[in-house]
Amino acid sequence: MFYHIGAGFVDFEKWMKCYGAATVGERGQVALPAELREKLKIKAGEKLLVLGANDPSFQHIVLIKSDAVAKMVEKLSELGKFAAEEGAKGLGKSLPKGTGTKAKNLPRGKKI
Repeated sequence: MFYHIGAGFVDFEKWMKCYGAATVGERGQVALPAELREKLKIKAGEKLLVLGANDPSFQHIVLIKSDAVAKMVEKLSELGKFAAEEGAKGLGKSLPKGTGTKAKNLPRGKKI
């Protein structure tokens, strides 16, 4: 199954997997399936960021490990610094590959 997302297509089965069903208890608690916890190395007491859609017709819940959020913030900070540096040089006219635009004048080997 392929889904169109932004400028490309995503193979949903490679990106996501159904790990089973979970029941919401009286106090709103949900137990994550063991296979999912093992695969993502989620341990008891670990913090997860919980995101939900504002639109009730789009009924999705997303859980993100807090350390993954910290890594995303770090990468965004690096990207912002890089863009500022390149913009100051007059070279940064677009964002790197994967952001929906073409990359120009990026130094070779520079990880973003």
